[in-house]
Amino acid sequence: MPRVLRLINRFCMEGPIYNAAYLARHMDGYETLVVGGSPLKHETSSASVFTNLGVNIFEIPEMGKAISPLNDWRTIQKMKQVIRDFKPDIVHSHCFSMDGIPARIAATQEHIPVKIHTFHGHVFSNAFDLKTQILKRIEQRLSQKWEAIIAISPSQKIELVETYKISEEEKTHVIPLGIDLNRFNKTQNRKSIRNNYGFADDEIVVGIVARLSPVKNHRLFIDAIAELKLNQPNIRALIIGDGALKDELIQYARQKNVYSDKSNSTILFTSWINHIEEILPALDVFALTSHSEGTPVSIIEAQASGLPIVAADVGGVKDCMVHNHTGFLVPPSDVKALCEVIETLINSPEQRIAFGQNGHHYAHANFHYLHLVSRVKRLYASLLQTTV
Repeated sequence: MPRVLRLINRFCMEGPIYNAAYLARHMDGYETLVVGGSPLKHETSSASVFTNLGVNIFEIPEMGKAISPLNDWRTIQKMKQVIRDFKPDIVHSHCFSMDGIPARIAATQEHIPVKIHTFHGHVFSNAFDLKTQILKRIEQRLSQKWEAIIAISPSQKIELVETYKISEEEKTHVIPLGIDLNRFNKTQNRKSIRNNYGFADDEIVVGIVARLSPVKNHRLFIDAIAELKLNQPNIRALIIGDGALKDELIQYARQKNVYSDKSNSTILFTSWINHIEEILPALDVFALTSHSEGTPVSIIEAQASGLPIVAADVGGVKDCMVHNHTGFLVPPSDVKALCEVIETLINSPEQRIAFGQNGHHYAHANFHYLHLVSRVKRLYASLLQTTV
């Protein structure tokens, strides 16, 4: 039975976690070990996601930590030992940015027969940042040595192949994300969930699910809620997620007069919720305001839950929703445009329902994990055959 060593940055709650977990659990005919770094202090552990699925994991504490020669050297040495003990036929990495580079370097040096990297996002657009340019050069060199690159959307493939010249056309494959969408049902416990958060029946709740980091641009979301509150007093909002910016964002929301310590605060911060399907039914509109995205899992899950989407038109966002059919795309960092489309949905329950129904069907038709598994299986078989 072929062995797959699957790499992630850290065992923390972020988009690629479920993609890696479903592949590890449902790739029949392959023995899998998932390796990743320990979560940072402010991060919620995702180890239970894997263990609940019966997937073997191995933590390397130094992996995915702040860049340092010592951390990187330790990660490389420990990863090499894992490789020598497990003897994988395939290494498939789902690491993002600099965090996963040392582990991928170790896999390259150990001469694994098949090496595959999935780009769940990238930061190559900042042409004037030295760190970005260094990362770009490293990714180009790694892509030359690895057998396949997976882009999670057609837009991302264009960026990787044509815009930033990270990988070659013939070795870059488009395989969309896959998720267990059967968990999502918008009507399930909606009233009781809303009651738990103190939402009245006539209040419109707008939510965002994303780690609290600069790239997710939560300030734009807060700005929009503050602006909408002036004409829509029945608006409430949930910021679902955690991260290093939490205290800063709470203070910013307080300055905008949309956050207080009282239960009727306009914006509530929930931290991470492991079973996101248990809170999405409380929402009426789902928003995402990022500066950059690959294919955001949160949008797919929200559509599966029957929610209309409002999202910044960045990266692969347009590849996982349909403008004016499952929601609205708006220019990035445009608070006026964001407010206008949210207000349109607030004032039109019929459109919210229509977009939600469309999104539910669209998500199930395109992003179920069974589609992901079958596509990756075909790629694995093809690459293993060429190495025999």
